[in-house]
Amino acid sequence: MSLEVCSVSFIYHKDTPLETKSLSDVSFRVEPGEWVAVVGHTGSGKTTLAQMLNGLIFPSSGEVIVDGLKLYPKAPHLKSVRRKVGLVFQYPEHQLFAETVLEELMYAPRNFAIPEDEAMEKIKRVLKAFELDEGILSKNPFELSGGQKRKVALASIVVTEPHYLVLDEPTAGLDWKGQEALLSMLRTFRDNGTGVIQITHDIEMVLDHCDRLLVLEEGRRRSWGPPAHVVEELADRPAKGLVLPDVLEMALRLRRAGLNVSLTWSEERLIRDIEKEVSSCLS
Repeated sequence: MSLEVCSVSFIYHKDTPLETKSLSDVSFRVEPGEWVAVVGHTGSGKTTLAQMLNGLIFPSSGEVIVDGLKLYPKAPHLKSVRRKVGLVFQYPEHQLFAETVLEELMYAPRNFAIPEDEAMEKIKRVLKAFELDEGILSKNPFELSGGQKRKVALASIVVTEPHYLVLDEPTAGLDWKGQEALLSMLRTFRDNGTGVIQITHDIEMVLDHCDRLLVLEEGRRRSWGPPAHVVEELADRPAKGLVLPDVLEMALRLRRAGLNVSLTWSEERLIRDIEKEVSSCLS
């Protein structure tokens, strides 16, 4: 089973003077227990793609298939697919709506007909995983801190245990500590068999975490594959609006200067390669 995106294109305001092509012939695949990062500059089609994976919008052409089920308007299995694919919006305020955190976390279980007692057990487990006290359940989600809002928004999706988790710029507005905590949480989901699809403009953030990387440029698939493979391609031909890590840029300059160093984004590995080159020159 897998989440497959097959030659997908999407046009906004089709057949009007405002017609805009957001995606063009994009294909990739996400396996259970795999972390895929979708990276691109503003306007590259990332958010459109994210919404398509959950059936909020549907391709103008091409197919999205979730565990063998094709997404299309009014599909009889659409509700089932939306339980399989949880979508977390970029801004928690766009996702939260209930008067209390308890109502927020209960919404999806009720929508999917999960019994109340079972739903409460799931909610308690999720709160523990997110390091949230049960006392938060009576609070208004809009009165929480930014980090708490983001945790509640994510918790409201994972409480139904989706097979795939799609997150649109999930670290936006978080400080370094908050980002690390969230990335650690995503690693846990991935290790437990959940497919993670992270949408971001920050390629440096995901290089050490994702299993495969999809780079979008002006709505098209620019690169796809393991991070090391994609980095090689981007080093030869940069993508519009994407900034490579400083360490990677340094490694690239050293290679062009004739030094035999790895094309890496790891400071430790680059330092080891430089020390090896220096030792070789002195011997």
